[in-house]
Amino acid sequence: MYAHSTCLRYFAAPNLKDLTSEEQPRIVMCANELRSRGEVREALRHELVHAFDHCVSRRDLAEPNGLACSEIRAAREAECRDNFHNILGELFCKAFVGADAFADKQDNMICKQLKESCARQVATTSVRAVFPAEGYTCIKTQFDKCYNDLAPFGQNDEHSSREGPKPTAP
Repeated sequence: MYAHSTCLRYFAAPNLKDLTSEEQPRIVMCANELRSRGEVREALRHELVHAFDHCVSRRDLAEPNGLACSEIRAAREAECRDNFHNILGELFCKAFVGADAFADKQDNMICKQLKESCARQVATTSVRAVFPAEGYTCIKTQFDKCYNDLAPFGQNDEHSSREGPKPTAP
């Protein structure tokens, strides 16, 4: 289907701007854009966060704040998971992996700040590509809440348990 065209990876409904379509959203992974296993893992992790946000959390990715929140979360879990967009920071933080839980709390704080900065930068670039006027402001207002929303990877919401979402009473 995409053999003769340039394909970009994305999570979307059949029309990128219409996430309310009757057809099921999908993730398209494109061989011409993803050159290594690491890139495939990163892209899939990023797009699966968007899929979770849209399908489970019912976040509206077609509006600026919804997209900003999802991009912050996706960047934290994908592009910034092990890469801090700063080679010295990355080397510094990786040097402490395996140490006793970052024995020096100051070192742990530096790594945390580098990762947050990476997520802020990646998410801002993504949101501004779609919403140039609102992108920066949306990231700024949504960042703390969304960066700390660990669902479905953490324990901070109803979607994070192994049993899945809690049933609601009729």
